[in-house]
Amino acid sequence: MKDWQIFFWAAAFFNFAIGAPLFMSPEMMVGLTGTVESVDPALMKVTGALVICFGIVYAIVGGDPARYRPVVWAGLVGKLGVAYVYLPDWYQGTIPFSTTLIVLMDMGFIAAFLYFLLRPTRKVTGFRADRAVSS
Repeated sequence: MKDWQIFFWAAAFFNFAIGAPLFMSPEMMVGLTGTVESVDPALMKVTGALVICFGIVYAIVGGDPARYRPVVWAGLVGKLGVAYVYLPDWYQGTIPFSTTLIVLMDMGFIAAFLYFLLRPTRKVTGFRADRAVSS
């Protein structure tokens, strides 16, 4: 599980790195990514706050991935929402390359979240006769 801890802490850092500038200064994020400026700054700040909130969730999951595994479904839905919003623009070539990189990172997180959620897990279930010690 240590690898998953590192992964989810990296996911948290990614969300903080994207969400904080979006929340604190939408104009700066527009300048960094080259996106259009016609978006309402208040909406961008709310989006940044939500991205930070997801980062907090990933940090919590990173503390104990096995315990908080079901919470990752919320992260998956959030990342799928980002993909749904941006992929058509990416396909049409209407978003800048820097924004495309962010979306591609989110696509990578989608794949990893799906693997984490759908992979078989080993469950410990009570007494097992094959592991009993004979005396």
